[in-house]
Amino acid sequence: MPRHSFVIKKLAMKSQKKQLKTQFLLLISALFSILTISCNRANDAYDLSQCKVYILGTCHSNHLFSELNYSLNDINGLIGDLKPDLICFEMTPEALNTETEGYFPTENTHIIETAKQKHIKYVPVDWRSPLCEQNKPAVLTESQQKFLRTAQQKTEGLVFNFLMQNNWKGYYDFVQKDTGFHQSIKAQHDIKIDFLGEEQDGYWLTRNKKITDKLIKTIMKEKPKVVLVTFGLHHKYILEENLKNYYGINAFPVPLQKARPGQPVNENVMERWEKNKANLERIMQNENTDAALKQKIKSSRRIQELDKFIKAEGVPNISLKKLMGGK
Repeated sequence: MPRHSFVIKKLAMKSQKKQLKTQFLLLISALFSILTISCNRANDAYDLSQCKVYILGTCHSNHLFSELNYSLNDINGLIGDLKPDLICFEMTPEALNTETEGYFPTENTHIIETAKQKHIKYVPVDWRSPLCEQNKPAVLTESQQKFLRTAQQKTEGLVFNFLMQNNWKGYYDFVQKDTGFHQSIKAQHDIKIDFLGEEQDGYWLTRNKKITDKLIKTIMKEKPKVVLVTFGLHHKYILEENLKNYYGINAFPVPLQKARPGQPVNENVMERWEKNKANLERIMQNENTDAALKQKIKSSRRIQELDKFIKAEGVPNISLKKLMGGK
């Protein structure tokens, strides 16, 4: 074969390989585009009605009151019953796994460790006003103090009347479902805000709106089928209202359950509690710590609360009856 014919044939083969390679790359690119479009459509197809939202009202230090029969084990049991894909809880995102984590409700540690154990996604969604925006306590008139005190006593009275009438049983169900109790809590906050402005109530309205927005943003990102939201029981009414008023979502009633006896938490929870307590103590002892942060930690009494939970290993061991002067 003449040399020029061989060269032409070789060049033709190279050209053909190059064309095949180009066609292959175009095919891969087309397939990738199709997959991307499909994923985007799947994302666009997700709407909030596909998610069941449950809001559990927790009771912070009251989980240690033995007569209330609302232990950390009840929270653990509910997580097991609902099998949520996502848990959102009362902590700011920037505090998680930092030295200020312990400033937030003590039951969070149990919730986090339970979620980790069960391989459930957990996301903090709380919001707090910056320290620089903290306001000095406003002065109430004597009549305003009396009015607010009456509202607070009404809320407490509803709880104790229920407990007395039901032989100290059913507190868990009561704080989750009793509409009169929730409306009494709402009135309590409304009165304080009306007298003093919401900044004197921890920016209550702003805070809960931001919590709701963070919750929705997290749901849209994670696309869960079931989400459990755990916040102090005062938040339950307003988070449910916000979900309905701003996003058209009706939270599902938290399933009622028979009280589970308290049991010692696992070593991971204990270690996290101890670490959180040590961090808060270190903050309080540090001369360079911002005075406003120290005051917030002191007012929260979270160090003392952590100490009680650690000593009790999370098991209810405080008698509310004795504290009330009963036997």
